[in-house]
Amino acid sequence: MKKTYDDIENLAFELPDYPDDLKKLFKETGDFIRELPLSVKQNDILVEMLVENVKSARINGFSVGFGTALGYGGAKIKRIDEQLN
Repeated sequence: MKKTYDDIENLAFELPDYPDDLKKLFKETGDFIRELPLSVKQNDILVEMLVENVKSARINGFSVGFGTALGYGGAKIKRIDEQLN
C-alpha cells in the first residue's frame, strides 16, 4: 500500500555524510586544483563553484528519488538549501 503525506511541503531530511571514497575524490580534486596556475581568488571561486555544484546535485538527486518513490515526482519536492549550509 502506498503511503500518502498530506504535509509533504514541511518534510525535512538530513543527508548522511559523504562516504570515504567520495571524500578521497574531493581531496584528490583539491590537490589537483592547488597545482593549477590560479590566483588565490580564482582558486577560491573555483572551489566554491565545485562545492555548490556537488551540493545541488546531491539535493536534487535525493529529492527526485524520494519524490519518485512517493509518486510525487522530484520537481514537486520543495528544496530548502539554506538549511544545509
